Amino acid sequence: MNIFNNNNLSVAVLLILTVSGYSQKNTPEPIKFTIPKINDFNPRQIEPTFKPVITHLEAPVPGGITYRSALLKKKKEARKKYPLKESNNKLQEQTLTNPLILNGYTMSRYISALDDTIDIVGSGSPLDNTLAISNSGYLMAGINTLIYSQKLDQISVREDSIATWSFTDFAGNIPTSSPFDPKLIYDPDNDRFIATYLTGRNPSNSGLVLAFSQSNNPFGDWAVYLIPGNPLNDTSWADYPAIMVTKDELFYTVNLLIPSTNWKTAFKRTVIWQFNKMDGYEGKDSLTTNLWSEIAHNGRYLRNLAVVHGGDSVQGPNAYFLSNRNFDIDNDTIFLVEITKTIKNATANDLKVSAIKAKKVDGTPAPYGLPPNGRQEDSDPNDPEDGFDTNDSRFLGAFKVGNTVQFVGNTMDFNSGRAGIYHGIIENINTNDPTITGKILGNDSLDYGYPNLAFTGNDTCTTSAIIAFDHTSPTHYSGTSTFRYSNGKYSKIKYLKQGLSYVDRIPGSYERWGDYYGIQRKYNEPGVVWTAGFYGRSDNRAVTWITQLRDCDCYDFKVMEEQISFNKCDGRLKVEISNGIGPFKYVLGHDTIFHKDSIFVNLCDYKDTLLVIDSKGCGVKTATESSIVIPKYNGVMYPNPAKYQEVNIYFTLSSSMYIDVTIYNIEGKLIQEVLSDQKATEGDNLLTFSTAPLASGLYIVKVMGDGKEVYQGKLVKP
Repeated sequence: MNIFNNNNLSVAVLLILTVSGYSQKNTPEPIKFTIPKINDFNPRQIEPTFKPVITHLEAPVPGGITYRSALLKKKKEARKKYPLKESNNKLQEQTLTNPLILNGYTMSRYISALDDTIDIVGSGSPLDNTLAISNSGYLMAGINTLIYSQKLDQISVREDSIATWSFTDFAGNIPTSSPFDPKLIYDPDNDRFIATYLTGRNPSNSGLVLAFSQSNNPFGDWAVYLIPGNPLNDTSWADYPAIMVTKDELFYTVNLLIPSTNWKTAFKRTVIWQFNKMDGYEGKDSLTTNLWSEIAHNGRYLRNLAVVHGGDSVQGPNAYFLSNRNFDIDNDTIFLVEITKTIKNATANDLKVSAIKAKKVDGTPAPYGLPPNGRQEDSDPNDPEDGFDTNDSRFLGAFKVGNTVQFVGNTMDFNSGRAGIYHGIIENINTNDPTITGKILGNDSLDYGYPNLAFTGNDTCTTSAIIAFDHTSPTHYSGTSTFRYSNGKYSKIKYLKQGLSYVDRIPGSYERWGDYYGIQRKYNEPGVVWTAGFYGRSDNRAVTWITQLRDCDCYDFKVMEEQISFNKCDGRLKVEISNGIGPFKYVLGHDTIFHKDSIFVNLCDYKDTLLVIDSKGCGVKTATESSIVIPKYNGVMYPNPAKYQEVNIYFTLSSSMYIDVTIYNIEGKLIQEVLSDQKATEGDNLLTFSTAPLASGLYIVKVMGDGKEVYQGKLVKP
């Protein structure tokens, strides 16, 4: 089936392949395209049909079949150079706290005819998990070959709160061929979702289906567009999609592959499509785009680009991408790609490619390398084709906060010979001299695969992130896991879902594990992250486990004392919270629980612990103690100025005597006799009187005892 020559396809799509000026294809200037809308899709208007689809059990291997054959030979070389062995893994020695699991469940739907809840299992392999979640609580997840949507505030798993749509539902009447590789993102600036998947596996039917939600409700309307998978008209087809948004734009990158028996010539190049995202949100009849097709370093095309999302917010206008030598057994070179202008103004000079050497913290090289496959209980450790396919060492997730980028990807753990995670940090990305530090995260018994990460920090906690990934071993069924990173430290591994059995979906020795892991922070809930990972069911199939996590370490508060009357000891503790999610519960000591942000105390005499717990279960405790000390000597008048219309005078007597208190103006004229011939006892005394009879001004207060001055001081009446 040729989707680009089908009678149902609009003439505009056919023009894409013929009028784009391919005499310029050897120039680095971006190529202008017009992408037509092919469908207006509303999930609630899907007619119930049988929708017969025959799906190939296995989605295309990223890089193509010939690439995979060559990769296996390389993995044999890597195994000889880095044999499997025990390692002294330092990651487990860190004391950083784990994220808190708030929720976890298998993707499921309600089937009204059966009055039962069943698991949703994709018909293809691998699952290719992807996930997006909105500020208003809509969650979308994608696997091969369907899209799942859920309204999180709905209690029951019912048809009105959960829906699933096939990839072909999006395309409408436009035929698609074995669709694969879904991607979902949420744009918090515009409160919209973007969805995409690929269709076709050869130059004649390859395409990129791209859909924009027309509101913040994914159950509503979508505008759907079709991008050619062979834009250069050179017998290539599109594979391995990645999408991201900046302030004004959408960027879409794919690899272009050519069917070939030689893996070196099978890869054509990696390209970037650049769109004005607002055109898609408005559902325009067509999209104008730039195609960046000359992305190379020293004349060699880069292979695979990881998009760099905004970590704490949408970034822009500059867009960043990462690449590496993902086919090498070991290499420390990392490529940074930057597009510096929007589609209206971009020229050849606005695409920048630089190569940077990654270093460890101690300044030595920090290489990544081809990962071995992930082992199951029956895997042959000496057979690179056995176990879960880890593909190559390309980067799989990245985010940017300020001038710092964090990224992760698959790698060989050179200390143990197992599959691990490469975690890199780029500093000063906006300068001409960015630096990269890299670290390999491994485990003494587990293989890690297909990591992704999300930012969980804030202004005072600038590096915190949650890294999530799949795990497996001969003694651990494949499941999904996580750990935290902050300021150079990592937590111990935390299992999000343990597998229930080994996975056996593809005939032969190997299984598909990835090729992606879904993760996103919830932008309006600090520290909250949602993930979509892989685990093995008891029936030997793989399904998606969705987890809601919370990073508590950046949640903090401070306690302030607040006086509430003229008596300096009469007050309350006021709590100021940073990054917590209300409503809050406060526990003072062992048994005092209150739900307001303040509690009355004697400011001169309290000492206890205060625990603050937010609605997501994060708790922070601090010791509290009086900071006010009552003076034990003469000469203290408080408050002064007398803003509460009452004033206190502390004085000490060596013996009991009779006291007189008088007030004078600043010229020494008697204004008021406050107290006359009042007996006071030996020791510390506190005199309190009202300043209400006094007009605003400056006064002198005298305290006399048995005719001798005990105290004299100036009093300010506001």
